[in-house]
Amino acid sequence: MLTIVLALFQAQWVYLFTNLDSIVNLYQQMTPWLLVFPLVAGFGLTVYGIFTGTGTTRPVRDSSIATLMVFIAVQALSVDLWGNHGLWLAFTLFYCGRIGFLYPFIVQVKEKCIEFRAASQSSTEEMA
Repeated sequence: MLTIVLALFQAQWVYLFTNLDSIVNLYQQMTPWLLVFPLVAGFGLTVYGIFTGTGTTRPVRDSSIATLMVFIAVQALSVDLWGNHGLWLAFTLFYCGRIGFLYPFIVQVKEKCIEFRAASQSSTEEMA
């Protein structure tokens, strides 16, 4: 929803917060990142939440370490070259990495859900 609102009201949105030309210009330069980042981060946090919610935490830990290394490397290389755009790139790749590093372990989440469902059904049948 945030991406849709920003896409529809890009020019008006910034004026809710400031009318300083330097800030408005900076906002306009960063708008593409403001449109992409919520989508990527939203999916990344959702995947992270699914793993955490099912107690499948080892892949979360490992992906956090791996994506932190990606973030540090990209940030170190890109900020000097592209300034704030490099920082936004690093943050965006951090959340892309979250998805990419966690997805191969989705089978573990499915297995836990299947085990939980089977246990729930057997306990319900015993109560009846």
